[in-house]
Amino acid sequence: MSSSGVRALVVSVSADRLTARLQFWHHPLHGAVVSAAVVIAVFDALGNLGTTGTVTSVPAPPPLVPSDPV
Repeated sequence: MSSSGVRALVVSVSADRLTARLQFWHHPLHGAVVSAAVVIAVFDALGNLGTTGTVTSVPAPPPLVPSDPV
């Protein structure tokens, strides 16, 4: 087992959306179960912060609109 924790990489940011990719270690045979548990934990954490969001283990397609210029 790896000793490294979860790493969040920001993919894009706009006024109303933040897209991040989480990286975490799991045993190769337990990927689906662990990924499902992470999705539920992140969704619950967002709810506890009083915010909403979409959480998935499937990479999202690119937004239909371009991101805000920096």
